[in-house]
Amino acid sequence: MNLVGKILTVLIFVMSLIFMSFAVAVYATHVNWKKVVDNADPLPGENKGLNQRLQDEKARYQELKDKFDRLQADYAAEKDAQVQVRGKLEAENETLKHDMRLLEEEQAKQQEAVREATAAMNAALDTAAKLREETIRRRDEIREAEHQRDAHFDNVQKLTDELHAAVNKRESLKRISDQLAADLAKAKRVLRHHDLTVETNIASTPPQIDGLVTAVQSGGLVEISLGSDDGLMEGHDLNMIRPTPSGSTYVGKIRVIRTAADKSVCKVIPEFLKTQPQRGDRVTTKL
Repeated sequence: MNLVGKILTVLIFVMSLIFMSFAVAVYATHVNWKKVVDNADPLPGENKGLNQRLQDEKARYQELKDKFDRLQADYAAEKDAQVQVRGKLEAENETLKHDMRLLEEEQAKQQEAVREATAAMNAALDTAAKLREETIRRRDEIREAEHQRDAHFDNVQKLTDELHAAVNKRESLKRISDQLAADLAKAKRVLRHHDLTVETNIASTPPQIDGLVTAVQSGGLVEISLGSDDGLMEGHDLNMIRPTPSGSTYVGKIRVIRTAADKSVCKVIPEFLKTQPQRGDRVTTKL
């Protein structure tokens, strides 16, 4: 073998080593994209596939939606029950008022009867003083008049007790009605305070809150200082604003994708992004 053959042999050997290194490097950086997308049974240290994670998120969304529907149905049922109770109490109140008027009329009649009986008794006493010879005959009439008077007094006392009982019951019902009205007014004030109505979809409407961007992550994700304790839910949209010496600059819009008690992870919505978010940017519900 001449010198040229030896040189070619060495070159072939060196190029073989180089291509072998390239092959090892390519194999080391190879990613199994099928496993990334579909991995139903991940091994320790691996994540579930994107399809499985998507199905989990869909199931969680459906569970939250069903829970919200149940809560909304319970609220409507409770509201109808309160309206029915209030109507029933108002009807009972009107009945009690009518009964009280009847009792007052009956009491007036009984008082008139008592006055008439007293007048008859006085007349009988005057007549007995003047006509002593008629004392024995009039005594029975006087006793009968006294008996009627006592019966009238007993009846009046009974009606008075019944009237007091009716008044007490009416006051108790009035207190219950006032409490129900106060609870209803309080619930309406809470809804107005949060800019909500009975028909508002709570799952898509975030509360009026303000916070800060605490971290900026890769993949268009940001972490904020607001969480589920502040009323945030997955799917809520928030605005990012950056304070400047001359005012403020609109950064963009983000959507909540995961919440904890005191923080949340949000994804930047590309079509609303004006500039890259930074730590310290303000996060608010409405501009």
